Amino acid sequence: NPTLLDDFIGLVYVGGFSFSDVLGSAVGWYNVIKNTPNIINQIRTFNSRNNTFSLGVCNGFQLMVLLNMFPYINKIKKNNSCKFESRFSTVTICKNNSIMLHNMENLTMGIWVAHGSGNININSNIVMNYVDNNNNPTEQYPFNPNGSLNGVAGMCSDDGRHLAIMP
Repeated sequence: NPTLLDDFIGLVYVGGFSFSDVLGSAVGWYNVIKNTPNIINQIRTFNSRNNTFSLGVCNGFQLMVLLNMFPYINKIKKNNSCKFESRFSTVTICKNNSIMLHNMENLTMGIWVAHGSGNININSNIVMNYVDNNNNPTEQYPFNPNGSLNGVAGMCSDDGRHLAIMP
């Protein structure tokens, strides 16, 4: 259906090993999308509309990066531990312009983490940080399970409509 997304306002790129139950499954998902002109065109059109929003979680985060929805990230690296991390971590929502999180600034909460590749290196559009026991953004393991610079755990697009979180 070449117009399937025309009536959608929100789109969620889910986590949980979406394409199959393997690490790096976002790459398989991405390859299906990019090699199917109908799908990639619909996603590009959807993203370009001013009345839409999207959320990517874990593998969905990875897919959004592969789809170049966050052009300031060119790669998600493996966790510094070089292993799959599955743990309950603590994050804090920082000041941001995300349409989903902008009114949650300074909220600290526990969140489940399960990924082998979540290490990103960005300095802008950050919405969420892994924090230590004093609620300070951290790169220290195990508080930050992947080693992202400044504990980055989530980000949004420049206009705040597209949100991606790793945990």
